[in-house]
Amino acid sequence: MGGAGGNNVELAIDAFCAGHDMLLWDLEYVDVLEEKIKSGEIPMERLDDAVRRIFEAEKSLSVREKKKRRIIMSRMQKLRKSPKNPPLC
Repeated sequence: MGGAGGNNVELAIDAFCAGHDMLLWDLEYVDVLEEKIKSGEIPMERLDDAVRRIFEAEKSLSVREKKKRRIIMSRMQKLRKSPKNPPLC
């Protein structure tokens, strides 16, 4: 990622909040996104919607990577156990 200036992780988080479901990211992005969901800055529903659309796109393109899907679902289940998130990014 790059070209827009500023902190790439924060730019990626802003892009996610703006509706970009799939981004090029690294583990730092995942960690920051997870913390923002746990803190309630980003609603869990936003992640649910993104994951649903990505899985629908994979299905329509016949692209399935079961291992990645299990990892994503595992992380989502852990996030669901965190306190209820408010509805705004």
